[in-house]
Amino acid sequence: MAAIGGSFKNLRRPRNFDISLLQKLLHSLINSCSLYAAGIWGLRHCEEMETIQQSYVKRSLHLPFNTPRYFVRLETGLTNLRLRIFSLAIGTWIRALSAPKGSLLSDSYYALYEAATTAKDPALNWCLQLREALDEIKMGFVYEDPTAETVLAIKSSLLQKMKEKLTQDDLTRAKVSTSIPSYHCFKTNGEPEEYLKGTHSLPITSMIINLRLGYNTLFLDGTWHKLVPPGVGNPFCKFCGDSLSLSHVTDSCPQFQALRDRFLPNFQHFDSDMTKLINHLTSTNNKIALRNTLNFLRSSVPHFDN
Repeated sequence: MAAIGGSFKNLRRPRNFDISLLQKLLHSLINSCSLYAAGIWGLRHCEEMETIQQSYVKRSLHLPFNTPRYFVRLETGLTNLRLRIFSLAIGTWIRALSAPKGSLLSDSYYALYEAATTAKDPALNWCLQLREALDEIKMGFVYEDPTAETVLAIKSSLLQKMKEKLTQDDLTRAKVSTSIPSYHCFKTNGEPEEYLKGTHSLPITSMIINLRLGYNTLFLDGTWHKLVPPGVGNPFCKFCGDSLSLSHVTDSCPQFQALRDRFLPNFQHFDSDMTKLINHLTSTNNKIALRNTLNFLRSSVPHFDN
């Protein structure tokens, strides 16, 4: 835990936030420990292990902990840990197949392989878990008569198919999402967004990703700010009485007109849509406008804290 806590300081040390640094810290400090020998036990616990990765990324980028997992993976380009566990399981499979006949490893594998023909509960048989994973990517035939040479030759193909499947699963979740209904309109692949590649400081990066998330929750100057309190269905602005949302603050609330004139003079060109504005600013890499947007939010959003 001390190593994990210390890694956040390393993320904040560079002037600009870079997702590649987060990926390196994640793999070297967390996955190297939490996935130890996961090729044996991990196929049953993919979702539990994904929680570790998700928690680390959300804390690093100051995202709410109820942020959907698919959003985190699609936005940052991180793959589901299921892919890493699947890779480790394939490696374990190859070692078992290449073990000398009569060795403990070989005998244990073939005992499980034989038992899998009659077993019904995958949770109790590693071979069944492996076969299910192969079936998911329509490569179950590899399991039927495997050799170490055959599996090794197609390992990269198996991993690529699993990666494509996991990415497509996340894109499908985004398409049917009710919590972020518009996200699929501007996210069509699993590559990390450009603003995460060392272009902006952590405060601006955090602002961008939270605005793209659209949860009306922002982390500003070390404090969480929620425009809409938990349990409030249809909140109203305490200054003007209109329906309260982030777009209301940035577009129409008279309380912040002077701030809008100062920091967001061109906001009206984006049809009161904060997502369109942010996407435009990140695509044009307009750092001054992004900094002004952050300053506007710093000056306005805290007024709604209870």
